Amino acid sequence: MEANQNDRTVLFEGHVVVYQDDLTITARRLKVYAAERFKDGTSQSSMVDKIDRIEMEGDVTIAQKDKVATAQKAVYYHEEQKIVLSGQPMVSQGDDRIQGRLITLLLAQGKSIVEGGAATPVQALLHPGKKE
Repeated sequence: MEANQNDRTVLFEGHVVVYQDDLTITARRLKVYAAERFKDGTSQSSMVDKIDRIEMEGDVTIAQKDKVATAQKAVYYHEEQKIVLSGQPMVSQGDDRIQGRLITLLLAQGKSIVEGGAATPVQALLHPGKKE
């Protein structure tokens, strides 16, 4: 771990594991960026009183219950409550999976946006549930 007061960052390298409630994040590198000021204009007394964003790189895995997202890079934006996955991003739940060029997870809304491109079109493998 390396903390830098000047640029208000904390860097974790190696096998990084983060737990919060039922959410688990693993990556090779994780960098936390502290917000410089609160919305009212006052500054913090501690470097990480308020997180601006967290950048994760290298074999990123985000797991919550039976949902798993993987990518080579992910950025968590605290204020917007979203995670943007890039570098072969894929989200799976059970046997279902979806992948594309970019996947945005909107945490507060429980939504995902999958974007494709010419080289990496959106691909989905879905197994609809059987009705009895």
